[in-house]
Amino acid sequence: MLATSLQQWARRYLQNTQQLGRCLQERAQMRAFFANGITKFHIPWAVEALPALVHLSLFTFFAGLLVYLFNIDHTVFSAVICCVGLLSVGYGCITLMPIIWPDSPYYSPLSPTAWFVYTRVMYVILKVLYLIGLLLRSLDTRHRIQRWLLLLGQETRFGIKYGVFKAILKQTAEVNLRILSWTVDAMPEDDDQEKVFGCIPGFFDSDAVELDRDRAESITEKAFSYFLCNTLSSNSVPKTIKIRRLATCLDATSEVLTKPPIRRDLFRGLIYLNWGGGLDSIDIGHTLRSWDKANDGQCTPYIRGVVAAIVARARERNESWVTLARDHLGVPESLFQRYLSRGDSVLLANMIHFLRHADRSEFFALEVVRSLSKFDIRNTLPELRRKFCVVWNEVIREAQNHDKYSKPESILRELRPHYIALHRGVDAASPPAQYFGHASGSDFSGRPASYPLCNVPGHLNHLNHDGHDASAALAEAGDPPPTSPVTPSSLRSSSPPVHTTIQSLPK
Repeated sequence: MLATSLQQWARRYLQNTQQLGRCLQERAQMRAFFANGITKFHIPWAVEALPALVHLSLFTFFAGLLVYLFNIDHTVFSAVICCVGLLSVGYGCITLMPIIWPDSPYYSPLSPTAWFVYTRVMYVILKVLYLIGLLLRSLDTRHRIQRWLLLLGQETRFGIKYGVFKAILKQTAEVNLRILSWTVDAMPEDDDQEKVFGCIPGFFDSDAVELDRDRAESITEKAFSYFLCNTLSSNSVPKTIKIRRLATCLDATSEVLTKPPIRRDLFRGLIYLNWGGGLDSIDIGHTLRSWDKANDGQCTPYIRGVVAAIVARARERNESWVTLARDHLGVPESLFQRYLSRGDSVLLANMIHFLRHADRSEFFALEVVRSLSKFDIRNTLPELRRKFCVVWNEVIREAQNHDKYSKPESILRELRPHYIALHRGVDAASPPAQYFGHASGSDFSGRPASYPLCNVPGHLNHLNHDGHDASAALAEAGDPPPTSPVTPSSLRSSSPPVHTTIQSLPK
């Protein structure tokens, strides 16, 4: 009867508050009027009583069954009472779990009653302790008990929900982290994610939001990285939307991600994208450089690596690519034209530029070098080859200060095929022939000290103490050096006799 009555009361409430043809003001007034009646006549109590009556009828049935079986068959009675006992224990656990663990989804109609009994018993105990404190004249004890009584009064007033509020206050930072994680993961559409990412800086800066900053930045970085990789690698997303979403994530990055390692991880994902999109990827490179300049170079080491990858992978070398590559390398127009006139000189200059400015102890630098190392070093300008030898020596010296399998040593593995191609046949003391059969270096297991320094005078004597090419400076002054390909025979004829040349390379 109570169940059918509740259905009838609910239908009457809906019929009165959702009448068709009434304006919003009349519907709001009607809803407020009946909502007051629901509170005044304790309808929530009737709703809670319905499942309680169902549970009560179930336990009454089991009680009657036990009485009936006790007078008929003691064996069956024993078996049934064990089952009823287990059921009662489980029901008791479900009833008490919201009191012990406020976030427990388990709940029974008797849980509020158990909460009321718990608070009443605790109140009596605290009152007795307070009276004992009066007898002992312990002022500190009485003040402490008074605070407990005040808190217990609030728990009694708000009911079992008070435990939930108190638990949330204790775990505010953890709860906010869950909100952030669920929000960035629950958006099914990229447009919705873009809107959420635009609001994330305000979420971080809000005084009302308490966060574990390190974990929050890690969650945000992963969401940004996944979103950018999906957007920038998609062929179905227009170029304008790619640029807009990239700008949104970059703006949020400058305000949210404050730790360099987390920023590095964000840009590291972009290294693996397919940058074969022509103008799309080149425009992305321009956007990255413009954003970095506008933000005082906060992410320059990582954006430099992404732009270097774009310069190396772009299929079409149009005016936009030329502008991006020249600005990225920071060289004059005349010198850049010399790079363009000779094979893969731009690609070699690109890799040298990155290596000289990168933190070669980071895995990010190794990943970028891997993406830049696909070119023919023999089809490049002589001054760039000499700069390559200088960088090679710098990386070797850095690797010698690290343990085996360090990042500089791994960079040497990537540069090793170019070093071999550049020095093959330069001198009689060249590496053994069998060494060239493993130019990839995948089987190398030696130590950094076993890599050879470049001691060929013809490779180093045109460079000043900063490693800059003197011939390039002459080219800027109007006396360009010869741009004919350098062959092993020409190197042998132009170089002075070598006494301490290349050390034996490892097998």
